[in-house]
Amino acid sequence: MFNKRVKSWMGFLGVLGFLGVLGFILNEPGFLVFFVFFGFFGFYWEGKMNHEKIDERLKNNFSKAQRYGYRVVMGMIFLTVILSARFTGNYKMTLMVQTTVICLGIAVTFILVPMLTYYFDKATFTNKK
Repeated sequence: MFNKRVKSWMGFLGVLGFLGVLGFILNEPGFLVFFVFFGFFGFYWEGKMNHEKIDERLKNNFSKAQRYGYRVVMGMIFLTVILSARFTGNYKMTLMVQTTVICLGIAVTFILVPMLTYYFDKATFTNKK
């Protein structure tokens, strides 16, 4: 579930995601893959959860966070693919938009699942007191 070696400061590696802007500056779709590096910001939340004991409550919160996170991202990717294919005539721009949204969607998943797990865990814990 959570990697015990992950520390909260490792989320700083998410700054490498800003290299994806080079794809728009150089008009080269290959650089857009750097947007996936934004997913390292999820290490911050995962590092905060490492001190928690893995029990049934945490497993349920993790699966609930996965359900919400994956639904949001897959809906976002699906809508973007449909709308970008429908409304753009320039194929290179369509490729760049779709690559950007898919990479950002993957990064959002890597961030959203640990963040929602942390939120659900703390909200459940504080409500039971």
